[in-house]
Amino acid sequence: MNVLHQIVRQASRTPSAPAVIQLHARGDGGFDECVMFTYRSLVERARQQAARLRKLAGPHAPVGLVAGNSAEWVLADLALMFGELIEVPVPLAFSAQQAAWLLHDCKIVLADAAGTARIEQWRRTGLYPAVRTIDLTLHGPAGAPDHELPALPPLPLLPPPGRDCIIKIVHTSGTTSQPKGVRIRRHGLD
Repeated sequence: MNVLHQIVRQASRTPSAPAVIQLHARGDGGFDECVMFTYRSLVERARQQAARLRKLAGPHAPVGLVAGNSAEWVLADLALMFGELIEVPVPLAFSAQQAAWLLHDCKIVLADAAGTARIEQWRRTGLYPAVRTIDLTLHGPAGAPDHELPALPPLPLLPPPGRDCIIKIVHTSGTTSQPKGVRIRRHGLD
């Protein structure tokens, strides 16, 4: 059983249970918890996002992801897996040259607030590729800016369980040369 099957199974068993909780710092040094997604809302949003992204990028296309450690990252990661698209994560610490190298085959890049800020820095260098950036910033619990993506029906509940394909390309930092990619297959992640 793969990761997506486990999440869908959990959503059917406990649809209202918290799936993604984000901490927010308080002025007194403590933290408050905010449930960003229940299992049901996470699966529904990821499937809808997957259909939209697949329409924009094409089947099995590489899609960049520039984001911090956020609820948006979780949503994008699952959406790309549901859509059988190839996730190309770009660390925020990478230089504009490294980011351009990683994203050279991507038509679109997904970004949260931290990613959008970093992309603007990269663009000022003139090295960042001319790709469409889609803002994934959530606006409160289980909310997102759907105005950027066309409305589409969601994809089938799950990709076929036996189908193996490349789902991520994770890169080295390339400190001595260009970053090198490691292709991660669905079965390898499982």
